[in-house]
Amino acid sequence: MRLSLQLLLPVFLVFAACGDGTKGPFDDASDTSDGGGDGSGGTDAVETDAGSGGSDLPFVAPNTPPIQPLPTAVCQVDLDCGAGNFCFVKHCAAQCSDERPCDDGTDCDARGRCGGGLKTIDSSDRSPAYRIVDPPPRRTRVARAATEIRFEVHFEGSEVPANFAFRAEDGLGQLDGTVVRSVPIDAGIAQVVLPFDGAALLASSEGSTLLTIDSQAGTMQFLLVVLPIETGIYEASVRVSSLGNTDIPIGFEVVTSPAHTPLSEATAAWLVLSNEAGNLFAPSGDATVSEQARPLIYDAVLQRWVSTFRSDYVLPAGSEIRNLNALPQRTLRFELAFEGE
Repeated sequence: MRLSLQLLLPVFLVFAACGDGTKGPFDDASDTSDGGGDGSGGTDAVETDAGSGGSDLPFVAPNTPPIQPLPTAVCQVDLDCGAGNFCFVKHCAAQCSDERPCDDGTDCDARGRCGGGLKTIDSSDRSPAYRIVDPPPRRTRVARAATEIRFEVHFEGSEVPANFAFRAEDGLGQLDGTVVRSVPIDAGIAQVVLPFDGAALLASSEGSTLLTIDSQAGTMQFLLVVLPIETGIYEASVRVSSLGNTDIPIGFEVVTSPAHTPLSEATAAWLVLSNEAGNLFAPSGDATVSEQARPLIYDAVLQRWVSTFRSDYVLPAGSEIRNLNALPQRTLRFELAFEGE
């Protein structure tokens, strides 16, 4: 697991602010963070890549493949296919069989069509009367415990049919590409639900597979990837622009509830920092409080997970800064973007 980190690090802020008292699942009595503004003072922006030591899987997200050409033609007409199959978007397939009756209760003909429908249109077998618009994202994350995948398909055209007929196949062989599936189209939208084993995707060597949806309205392809677990301890080094090229160590932990849950599925998440002596990024400098946690919240505009610490900072006795203000503060704002490579 790799992540990109942007850290805004104001120097000691010499004003007090009201806190909301929000606490994580840690002893954090001295933290008065309100998660709000950054006040006055100089700010350094730093970026780094950090690796997690707590994830149970070294997540690898392959690059999204380019648009694929149409499948190699297997058939042109029904006679190119064997008994019980017809030519559907250049592949021999069937809607039904003796073991798989028609969902709508119609009879299954000798070619495996329900109600005698889904005739081959022409040599391209693509309909000029309707098409797919606004397709779903081509990179889809699948939960490890998933038993199915769901997405919407939108259509427009002069003759949008009542049902969306399609073939679906994946690189793991979970979906049979010789089966023609059909789902209703309501107000130009089809809700597609396919059985899929997330655990098998997790166990695969790549942790991903390509899903192809082929129909008379067009072809769609999706890269299915395992939903990563971002929890764990991250250790890295950063460079602060005003401090030169010196590498400064930084460490933090990502914690979720329930424990070890992907951030997108967690009910709550926190970023945890240590107050260990010598830690430049200690939120309060109070060694009597070993750790402090602040909520980790997804910002849809930034497309990053954000956590803000604002704390009274404990200074050594006799510090000049203490003489200026009895309650100097430190604000640390973390923006995390988890990425695979």
